[in-house]
Amino acid sequence: MSDLKKSNIITGRQGLAKPTLTRNPAEISIFDIYQAININHHFLHVDPETNPKCIVGGNIQEVLGEVYSQIEQSAQQKMKEISLQEVVNQILQKNKDK
Repeated sequence: MSDLKKSNIITGRQGLAKPTLTRNPAEISIFDIYQAININHHFLHVDPETNPKCIVGGNIQEVLGEVYSQIEQSAQQKMKEISLQEVVNQILQKNKDK
C-alpha cells in the first residue's frame, strides 16, 4: 500500500484504513501499478553461472538476455493496455457468475 501511495495511485490518511484512488480506475494501467510496487521488475532470469567453455554456456546469457528483454517489453506493453477498471469489471463479473 505504501508503494501505491508513494506513486500517487492511492491516497489516504494515517489511522484510516480506507485508501482511495487518485484517478479514475480506467486511467490507471496495470503497468502503472506494476511500476509502483517496489520489486525486482525482471520477469525472467538468466543463470549467471554457466560454463564459458561450453558453446551453449558461453553464449546463453547474452542470447537469452536479449530474448528475455523482448519478452519483457511485450509484456509491459500489454500491461499498459489493460486498465484497473478492466480488472475490476472482470472480478465483479466472476463474482456475479457464481
